[in-house]
Amino acid sequence: MHLPRRAARAPLVCLTRGAGIRTAFDDACASRGLRPHVPFGASAPDTVAALAIRGLGVALLAESMARQHRAELHALRITDPEPRAQFGLFWRAGQTTNPAAHALLGYARDTFTRPR
Repeated sequence: MHLPRRAARAPLVCLTRGAGIRTAFDDACASRGLRPHVPFGASAPDTVAALAIRGLGVALLAESMARQHRAELHALRITDPEPRAQFGLFWRAGQTTNPAAHALLGYARDTFTRPR
């Protein structure tokens, strides 16, 4: 979805400033001269989704989080400008991961890696 100026005026429900996805969105909007209207912010993505489900605004969520709420919310991908966010997982060099960490790494690879 191309983010038109009128969409930037819709009430948005976002994570609080400083969160990765919010920073990426704010930067993408600023690059287009858009000033989104964000009357509600929350520190947890599930809370952002819950506020949108209750009709308080349009939620800005990571694609992985939006999939968890697909029964209640209709998702559109923002493609222009496409927000970019990065995160990393780190562990001590030379240390093998325990089974729980190994499972987390597998989940992260499956969930957050997109074919290029």
